[in-house]
Amino acid sequence: MTNTFEPVTFIGAGFDSGIAQAENSDPSFGQGMAGYGKRYAAAFTDSAASDFFHTFLFPALFRQDPRYYRRLEGSTRQRFAHAVSHVFVARADAGHKMFNFSEWLGTISSIALANTYHPANPRGLAPAAAGMGVSIGSDMGFDVLREFWPEIVHKFHLPFRMRDHQ
Repeated sequence: MTNTFEPVTFIGAGFDSGIAQAENSDPSFGQGMAGYGKRYAAAFTDSAASDFFHTFLFPALFRQDPRYYRRLEGSTRQRFAHAVSHVFVARADAGHKMFNFSEWLGTISSIALANTYHPANPRGLAPAAAGMGVSIGSDMGFDVLREFWPEIVHKFHLPFRMRDHQ
């Protein structure tokens, strides 16, 4: 839960709510500073809820580690497949592989909760499935980016350094 209160979370909520304000998505929030404030609170709550469900509640219930671990070796195809498969396969606390309940149930729970404080969200199975597809797809994309980020930084001489999370 520590990343819930990191500066990037507040900045991300500000960015997301600014885009939502400009597009007037969720028009029941209104416009002006009051509308932006409601959108900001909703965006921050979306992020906090996602963190709670994905990195605490379901990992604790199913005793699994939801973190992504880079493969570091193997062909590009093998590493890509490893990254893409993470939304389906997680490590159990005991070390064996298991279905990634944290990813799927965390996404479902986040979407269901968001419907309670986003009054203009479309309700029903189709909008929820579309939201799940976007969330799962973006998580998959970020896992691929995590896998190959050091190579990207090196190839393009970007000024980023990798933190060692071991």
